[in-house]
Amino acid sequence: MIGPRISFVLVLILSFLVSPAAAQTALNLADDATLTLTGGIQPRVGLGIEGADDTERLGLGLRRARLQFRLTLLDRVGMEYDVDTTPGDLRSVDLFAFYDVSETVQLRAGRLPPAQARGFIPTSYTRIDAVDRSPTDERWAAGTLGSSGRDISLDLTAELGRTEVQVTLHNGTGGFSRDTDNFRESGSASSVTRGTDDTALAMSASVHHGGPTGLSFGGFASGNARGNERTELGDVRRGYLSAGTHLYYGERPGSQPVRLKVEAVATQYESVDGFRQQSAGTGVFGAIRAFDHGEIFLRGDRFWQDVDEQGEMYGTFGASYSPGAAMGRDYRDLRITASYLVRRNADRDIGHLFKLQGQIVF
Repeated sequence: MIGPRISFVLVLILSFLVSPAAAQTALNLADDATLTLTGGIQPRVGLGIEGADDTERLGLGLRRARLQFRLTLLDRVGMEYDVDTTPGDLRSVDLFAFYDVSETVQLRAGRLPPAQARGFIPTSYTRIDAVDRSPTDERWAAGTLGSSGRDISLDLTAELGRTEVQVTLHNGTGGFSRDTDNFRESGSASSVTRGTDDTALAMSASVHHGGPTGLSFGGFASGNARGNERTELGDVRRGYLSAGTHLYYGERPGSQPVRLKVEAVATQYESVDGFRQQSAGTGVFGAIRAFDHGEIFLRGDRFWQDVDEQGEMYGTFGASYSPGAAMGRDYRDLRITASYLVRRNADRDIGHLFKLQGQIVF
């Protein structure tokens, strides 16, 4: 249980003992094969005060400890495997094969992030604005694919100048279980369906225009006919339709003196016994470069688990500083972020969460 963490920390230390260029250099396994290793770690300390049950908690944590292996053959085909050691052992995050159809189009198959809200997995964990992703995106994911934001998928992504288009056919379950998610039965099995009677799938698409600085915008849409345990009501795993949009001015932390973001998501679930649930969320974010190599940020979110009921409100305030940027490296390479979040839930209970997080990326 301890081994993977120690090994990961040693890898990070070694990566910073060499030059920035060397840390990014791919290992040539053969004339037509290269292996690239990247990763990151996010230790944190937090204090939570929950009004719903009158509890307080202070503790140390490890939000992420990731390693990404990318093997490329013949400059256009290969595989990517991302692992996370924060559970105390190795857990698969992304695991997929890819084929570069052309210089602008890539085909992927395996466990990967389908087209979805831009502020969730499409925003790298190394470039999150605050300490965690926005409450709007996290609550959206909790009612659709789940917190991993991944699914077993067949995906086509095209980079058309400054516009990215992604179309994904996926299971819609967001899991890895052989019973309902990962269909890999052998013909010699006692049941070639493993007892599962379901032929529905999900389809998602997204578009994003713009770069890491300046104005960018886009949206996504998803239809899931299968449903999953997160959409279950009674004994019915409800399908759903979901969509969202975003407008950014300065997508990445530290990228420009003033940054602004607006986003919205909505989901309509399959009707069960005459009841049709609709959830929706919206968020607004702003940041200013109040000091060299750092910024102060403020965010407000509102999410309705059911639009016919009282919604939840979130307010976030904090600051980040990049020693990496001060040394001429990318803002994300070495970063310290402090944040305070206050939440009022549908029952009007108040929660407070203070967090201080470090980040090392190579």
